Amino acid sequence: MKFHWKPKQGIHSVTWEEAQLTNGNDPDFHRRDLADAIESGNFPEWDLGVQVMPDIEEQKFHGVDLLDPTKFVPEELAPVQIIGTMTLNANPVNFFAETEQIAFNPANLVPGIDVTTDPLLQARLFSYLDTQITRLGGPNWNQIPINRAHAPINDMLRDGFHQDAVHGGVAPYRPNSLDGGCPFTAGTDHPFIDVPVPIADASNIRATQVTFEDHYSQATMFYRSLAPVEQDHVVAAYTFELSKCYEQAVRATTAGLGQHRHRPVSAGGPGPRAPVTGIHGHPTGHRAQCVDQSTRRNLAGGRANRRGHRRSGQRL
Repeated sequence: MKFHWKPKQGIHSVTWEEAQLTNGNDPDFHRRDLADAIESGNFPEWDLGVQVMPDIEEQKFHGVDLLDPTKFVPEELAPVQIIGTMTLNANPVNFFAETEQIAFNPANLVPGIDVTTDPLLQARLFSYLDTQITRLGGPNWNQIPINRAHAPINDMLRDGFHQDAVHGGVAPYRPNSLDGGCPFTAGTDHPFIDVPVPIADASNIRATQVTFEDHYSQATMFYRSLAPVEQDHVVAAYTFELSKCYEQAVRATTAGLGQHRHRPVSAGGPGPRAPVTGIHGHPTGHRAQCVDQSTRRNLAGGRANRRGHRRSGQRL
């Protein structure tokens, strides 16, 4: 299952020149825009949706490795099903208490949702918890009001640094006889049951699937899904950044990325040129290199056959 947040306000972008003007005038433009919208009652909303794929041993769906966090599943193959909406309807009263102390943790899962063996997720399951213990002063960071659950919890965890709760009883474990067996479970009818799943014999090695080495197919798919003006912006961005690169090896490597596209392209033209102008028409420096026309054609090679799918969301 993949989770997606889809903004109901739509997706908007600005050009490099627009970003320079906006941020030069107000570096906090985006934060201010969000805060002002909430303050005026124009509450932003995001739909929460899920993509559901069959749970099979290969962990693949239509050739996409579901355990590779750099890959996405096209929505034409697995439509996003909207299951809820998040609305931001208030600004923080105290920025430190309600923003700086927020503890994001992918291990906070409701019953019914479990994790996969995605290596990126597996690493974050322990690193985020370790981070919160250090950053927020101990193991009771989840008792800070902004991180506290809305419903009462009796998980029998007690004591430790910054303990705010006053736990009764003398037995921090169950089953027990000292507290008369309390706390009892809510009943025998559980909405969620852990079902043992057999795991095939395997060797524990430090390696990833061969599909993780595919760095180009989805990038090509994304580029071909862009409108011509959007593709021009991508090419201009590469041109602007590479025009300041004076390392021939880096330049050749970037130009050579075009060889990995779906059709053969030239790896790029001649060596260093004289200083060139950047996107604003200003000189980029005496040590600058030019991105020649063949490199530009490499970056724009997929324009004639645009297809594919936009990326959204992250996967648990």
